[in-house]
Amino acid sequence: MCHRTVESMRLEDGILQNARYHKMRVERTIRNYYHRNLPPELNDLGFFIDDAGLPDAYRIGRVKCRMLYDFADSIPSYKFEYTHYHKRVVSSLRLVEGSPDYCFKYTDRRVINHLFDKRDGCDDIIIVKNGLLTDASAANIAIVKDNRWFTPSKPLLKGTERARLIKEGKLYEADIRASELYDFDAVVLINAMCPFEEGIQIPLSSVKGLK
Repeated sequence: MCHRTVESMRLEDGILQNARYHKMRVERTIRNYYHRNLPPELNDLGFFIDDAGLPDAYRIGRVKCRMLYDFADSIPSYKFEYTHYHKRVVSSLRLVEGSPDYCFKYTDRRVINHLFDKRDGCDDIIIVKNGLLTDASAANIAIVKDNRWFTPSKPLLKGTERARLIKEGKLYEADIRASELYDFDAVVLINAMCPFEEGIQIPLSSVKGLK
């Protein structure tokens, strides 16, 4: 079966992080993309991962767990992939214009990869859609000004780390135009694997493509 959607999650010593927000995103995907209700087995994602047979080799340290799932047929299909996580260093970004549809976390990332190929020597990209900042290629963005953190209100994908930070009052949503980026101080990339507290600030001098 061809898996259409995926949930990427962070395990710390075998324990699922941000479990509440991953469940909410999976439920939203199943409801809006597959037009079905969340099955009972996914009510506790941490238990479901463990019950699916989390290998002992991935119960230590930081691990990326990818749950590929498909509800197109009457019987749901699940597949799990695990990798020990090694953080990718990003110190430069390029603004790239595009209008990809990625409101759900799909296994098919060709539209994102096409934009990533336009980074022209930079480590990653920030996708600009209709003049507004959205996301990096595989992360939401947080932008700081006067020690207050903001994130685009219209991201391509609503990430789980982003959701946690907004709920905790550490991150505020705003429409941010690409032309306004120089009004801020620095950018941090955040996703399930890269907690905000561990983020490295990228200065605006390292963001290319600003007009």
